[in-house]
Amino acid sequence: MKQFEIGKIYYARSICNQDCAFAYKITARTAKTVTLWDTTFQVNIGRRKITILDDEETISPKGKYSMAPLVRASNICEEV
Repeated sequence: MKQFEIGKIYYARSICNQDCAFAYKITARTAKTVTLWDTTFQVNIGRRKITILDDEETISPKGKYSMAPLVRASNICEEV
């Protein structure tokens, strides 16, 4: 199973516009939560609960609503 790692940056694409990407750095983690840093706006997002989907960890950094971005552990950002 793919897991989030501290210090790595992960991304998610906007569901409305594939040119728009959100990038988040994992600053801390426990077995059930991760703490996020928004690399675009340079703000601490806070803790988010980890969920498992398709044998990898996922998080919803902006909350849970129909068009919310979903960050997957396999979406590692190579450059910011």
